[in-house]
Amino acid sequence: MQLNHDLAYENAATAVDCATLIRRLWTKPIVSTDKQRRLRELLSLCNSAESRMALAVKEIPDACLAHRTGSGYTNTRGEITAVNDVGLILCPDGRQLALAILISDYPGAQHQADSTIASITRLILRTYYPQ
Repeated sequence: MQLNHDLAYENAATAVDCATLIRRLWTKPIVSTDKQRRLRELLSLCNSAESRMALAVKEIPDACLAHRTGSGYTNTRGEITAVNDVGLILCPDGRQLALAILISDYPGAQHQADSTIASITRLILRTYYPQ
């Protein structure tokens, strides 16, 4: 994809697919126990794109986020091909929320796309986990 950015469009999944996968990683054995434990650990340690989902999750005391971000290239139209964040939010009351926000061909700046993901996450959390 670094040599041919158009290949990024072949690397696709739906938000439901992504949310289902991260949820299953916490609820069902999908790989060996050791690998699953390691994947959970790595996702919990992810500190990329702190201005996306992580920004909204930090507003809930004692909530944790295990997530993976992804970003694409800027295409010839000046759009960011992908700005993504897929995570499992662990609420203080024990509930878990799997969330996937995938933005394609964003016409604005990176910080605006990040802010959009934070805003969507915040709205969902206010509904799911009202304080």
